[in-house]
Amino acid sequence: GEDERKQANFLGLPMTGDIRNIDIDYLEHADRAAWLSTLIAPRPLMLLATTSEEGVENLCPVSSASLLSNHPPLIGVSLSQNREGRPRDTLVNLRNESKVTVMILPGTWDAALLVDRTATPLAPDVSEWDGLGTAINSENGWPPRHPLAVATLECEVAEIVPLPDAVANLAILRVRNLIHPELG
Repeated sequence: GEDERKQANFLGLPMTGDIRNIDIDYLEHADRAAWLSTLIAPRPLMLLATTSEEGVENLCPVSSASLLSNHPPLIGVSLSQNREGRPRDTLVNLRNESKVTVMILPGTWDAALLVDRTATPLAPDVSEWDGLGTAINSENGWPPRHPLAVATLECEVAEIVPLPDAVANLAILRVRNLIHPELG
């Protein structure tokens, strides 16, 4: 009914206050599938955070992401190169075994401005975090997350696959942790 459609949910609200940190392997299949389907589909606006071998923290906006599997929990992200043929720093970092923090952003003006600020290509030794305010460090040793994120998936690279007839690669990410606001 009408009352059910008016139920409040956490999507669209930034993660502030108490949070819940879940090792996603301990969720029941139905709960894991519900979380991943809700957060990944349809094409959310996301930021990926990685760290270079030199310790530079990198941010990369993406919308080409998909839930690939619930068990094991796998997501796919398409990463390409710039117009000069240089691979994205995020792809280079993933090839060098960086962990990746996948931040799901709300559909807000502030999130759009954040994506715009992180979309400008920078030299590999410059961090997109510069000037974005305080990052929130991971309790689990992953790259930091932005306070605007409504939920975060902490992932490891499972495989990187060149896409046929494309300049892009499919990064297959194994979800290890789900970070979300406490729901009540």
